[in-house]
Amino acid sequence: MAESKFKGFGKPPEGTGHRLWHYTLNTAHIMDLRSKFYPPDSLKPLVPIARRALREGAAVCPLPEPLDSYKVKLTAIDEAAVFDIYGARDLILTTNALAWTEDGAAECWEIFERLYLKMSGEFGVLGAMRAPAMPEQLPWLATFVLPNPEAMPLSWLASVEQSLAVTIIEQSAQGAG
Repeated sequence: MAESKFKGFGKPPEGTGHRLWHYTLNTAHIMDLRSKFYPPDSLKPLVPIARRALREGAAVCPLPEPLDSYKVKLTAIDEAAVFDIYGARDLILTTNALAWTEDGAAECWEIFERLYLKMSGEFGVLGAMRAPAMPEQLPWLATFVLPNPEAMPLSWLASVEQSLAVTIIEQSAQGAG
């Protein structure tokens, strides 16, 4: 595993972490992240982004340093969220959907699937041979990577997506909205 630019993200001690399933639509790959550890200090810089979106319904914010040339656009919907990670040139690198309840999953997936199929049709290279199936286990994070050369060398991107997802879920559970 390549070393992350975002301090604190990496291989966890076994048996620790949050339950989260990460589904990459381009590849139909599902990662079980139950053993990934998210150190509280690494999630702390993401808390203001999550709280703002949960409170106001949406937020557009730079990522924490040293990734502050990138930004996230986050929309919170009932018990779910959608967010885009933008590159330094203000192009979308990935689009993500996050659900942690059955009600949130149904609403979020409908929006995300429609967007994914639309984008697949526009770009024709996202890997959509058929409509994707909604992940069966909650909570889940679904991602698709857009055909943007800026996204290709960013080994830290999945860690940031997953960490933001965990932070949103935690903040929602604490009533941050």
